[in-house]
Amino acid sequence: MERGQIPDLVRRLFGAYQSKDRKVMEELLSDDFTFTSPYDDHIDRTAYFERCWPNSDRIRMHHLERIVQDGDEAFVLYDCETVSGDRFRNTERLMFEGGKLKAVEVYFGDPPIGLSKLTSSEAAPQAQVRALIEKRVAAVRAKDVDGAVEGVSADMVMFDVVEPLQREGAEGVRERAKAWFSSFEGPIGYEMRDLVVAAIGDVAFSHSLNRYSGATTTGGRIDLWVRATSCYRKVDCEWRVTHEHSSVPFDPQTRLASLGLKP
Repeated sequence: MERGQIPDLVRRLFGAYQSKDRKVMEELLSDDFTFTSPYDDHIDRTAYFERCWPNSDRIRMHHLERIVQDGDEAFVLYDCETVSGDRFRNTERLMFEGGKLKAVEVYFGDPPIGLSKLTSSEAAPQAQVRALIEKRVAAVRAKDVDGAVEGVSADMVMFDVVEPLQREGAEGVRERAKAWFSSFEGPIGYEMRDLVVAAIGDVAFSHSLNRYSGATTTGGRIDLWVRATSCYRKVDCEWRVTHEHSSVPFDPQTRLASLGLKP
C-alpha cells in the first residue's frame, strides 16, 4: 500500500469506533479479520463485534499521538478518554491487506481502570456493565432524567441517602432523579473513584466512591462523597440495574452523618 494510505485508514477506523458507526467499521474489516488483546485470543470478526464493539459506547475520544507505518502495518500509540472521564493509554499493531484491516493486536500493561486481567468471556460482561454505568454517569451530569433511568429494571429497589427507607420500581427512581436534578442550578459534578465491577452469568455488582458537586437552586453548594453499591441482572440480553444502595458513614459520638469525608 502507498505511504500515507495506511495512516488515513487508521484514522478512519478510530473515527468509526468513536462515532459508533458499525457500517463503516464493517466495510473496513476483511472477512478473515482477527483481533487479539490480553482479553481476546485471536478472535474472529463475528466474535469481535459481539465482544469488543459494544465497548465503543464507553469511549468519548481517542487521542492518536503517533502512527508509525512499516509496510502494510502500523503501530498506533493513543490516549483514550472514556465517557466517565477515566483515561488510559494503549498501543496497537494494525495489519492491512488489500485496503482492509486484516488483524489487530492490542498491547497494554495494567488493564484500564476498574478492570482486572480476565479471560475474554469474563471481561465481556464486565465491560458491558461498565458501559451501562458510564451512560448513567453521563446522564446525571447532563441532568437527563430519561437517560438516568434507561437502564433501570421495572422492579428496582433503591436505598438512597435521603428518605424514605427505600424506593421501589422504575417510576420511583424517575421521580427521585427528577426532583434531585431540579435542585441543582446548572450541571451536576459527578466523579467516580475506585470502581470495581464483577459479573458471573446473568448477575453482576459494582461498588465505588462517588462524588457529587454543584450549585443548588437555593444558593448553596453541594460537595459530597458517598459509598455506592449496585446490583445488575441481564434480562433479554441487556443488563439492568436491579438494586442501588448509597450511603455515608455516621459519627457514633454525635450521631450525625459524616458528610465531609474524602477518599
